[in-house]
Amino acid sequence: MHRAQGRSRRRARTPHPPVRGFLQRHPIRLVYGVTHEIDLVALAQLDRAKDQLAGFEYRTCVLDPVSGETRKGYVTQHVERDWLNGGDVDIYLCGPVAMVDAVRAWLQDAGVTPASFHYEKFSASNAA
Repeated sequence: MHRAQGRSRRRARTPHPPVRGFLQRHPIRLVYGVTHEIDLVALAQLDRAKDQLAGFEYRTCVLDPVSGETRKGYVTQHVERDWLNGGDVDIYLCGPVAMVDAVRAWLQDAGVTPASFHYEKFSASNAA
């Protein structure tokens, strides 16, 4: 999540700004939620990003209550209220349909309408 204020406006005539520059200008907060601890991947890459991008921080959480992870439960339980910046925030979400729907409901219950809300819903495919 990052603050929407001052975000770049894109027009057809202007070149797309480099992603790295965007990441360096805006605070990015990532809650990386998984069902089981074994599903946590690419943590070394996230640690490198954290070292290279001053405004980037992430935290992991695992839904499985018997996990050894410090943070357990749903991703919404690990979002700090000030990250929402009173709605002046862009939210990017990828997860199962139920998770995306739950985050939408959580935002509505919190009275927060984000400046933008981008999501990708996915569902498990059946094994062939």
